[in-house]
Amino acid sequence: MGAQGNFVIRKAEKKDACLVLEFIRKIAEYERMSRQVVATRELLEEFVFDRKAAEVLIGEAEGRPVGFALYFENFSTFLGRTGLHLEDLFVDPDQRGKGYGKQLFQAVARIAAERGCQRLEWACLNWNQPSIDFYHYMARCPLRNGPPSGWREAPSRRLWKNRKLRRELSMDATFWALMPPVVAIVLALITKEVYVSLLIGILAGGLFYANFNVLDALETTFTIMGERVGSNTNIIVFLVLLGMLVALMSKSGASRAYGSWASRSIKPSGALCSPPPG
Repeated sequence: MGAQGNFVIRKAEKKDACLVLEFIRKIAEYERMSRQVVATRELLEEFVFDRKAAEVLIGEAEGRPVGFALYFENFSTFLGRTGLHLEDLFVDPDQRGKGYGKQLFQAVARIAAERGCQRLEWACLNWNQPSIDFYHYMARCPLRNGPPSGWREAPSRRLWKNRKLRRELSMDATFWALMPPVVAIVLALITKEVYVSLLIGILAGGLFYANFNVLDALETTFTIMGERVGSNTNIIVFLVLLGMLVALMSKSGASRAYGSWASRSIKPSGALCSPPPG
């Protein structure tokens, strides 16, 4: 399919099912999910190669398989076009740093562009910082050999702008998943401020989700809130911020100070305060 130097990328065939399964097990071990792999050679042969549910690229260096990329087509109802989802991208640890992963990613992106796909998507575990950095880099860099034929005229010319980087929460079903609600409950008991405590608990959950990156935590929090409450997000955020401002003014004594100033400085009119005749 493509070659650069001693690195060759080819389409996987049915006879490669065992090799694909080996790579799947390697990436599962790296992601600490080996126990979740129930795939077998027979299943891969049936679903990947017979039913064409997914496609696989194999990367070979000097004739030895060193990496793979598994992807499949999806569909966007809003765009009315197909997209490509990159499910797995893996290179053997001893072969990293040679640009093989970049070439595999670019090969998948080239396929997406040639098929007229509107976007290329993938998911990445939020603790896997090397992979996160890799995908952020690939989202910004151009195709090494330039755009494929017809790139500028095709609707897929915005492919690089439409990619989404989504992170999966890696602390599910662990002790850390209990921390945000615990923080909210403890603060509510101590401060008696339920809404503020709830907001802080939500932000704490965002921090855990984003691996303690403050900007990512804020973005993630409001994105999830937007998905849950739809078009009411802006008004809800405004009301929460307004409530926090009012609470802050109350705690600081600003309301009491304004009341004292108003009682001294604002005099009612005599007509309203004059006693009734008689």
